[in-house]
Parts: sequence; C-alpha cells; structure tokens
Amino acid sequence: MADTEQPPKMWVGEQVYVKYWVGDKSNAAECLLQSVGDRGITVRHKEDTRYFPWHTVLEISPISERRPRPKGVIR
Repeated sequence: MADTEQPPKMWVGEQVYVKYWVGDKSNAAECLLQSVGDRGITVRHKEDTRYFPWHTVLEISPISERRPRPKGVIR
C-alpha cells in the first residue's frame, strides 16, 4: 500500500518552520508540529502549545528542508 499522506500531515512529529500573521504583522517560529486538521495546526513552541488557524499560516516547512539564508540578503 502506498503512503498517501501529504504535507504538512506527513511532518507531524517533526520540527517545522511556521510563518504566520499576528494582527497586521507576520512572525515566525521553529516548533514541533503536533497535529494538522481541516481548520489549522497545533504546534509546541518552547513550553507552550499553540494553535494556528489556516487563515493565519503564511508558510510551513520542515526544518530539515530549509536552507540557511545567506547573510546580507534582504527579502
């Protein structure tokens, strides 16, 4: 049987980078992805468990797949 799990569900249990909206500004965190649902994601960041509804998530990717950003480059 083929594995049909798709990102981000396949990243549950892994460290991920999450970029998200807070009011009218964006923020980002490296955290443990605990669960993925139809309405959003739950992560563990330091000692806190946090829930992000999908409409607030700008980006999510596993830390293992992120490339370090070169110094001096502005995006």
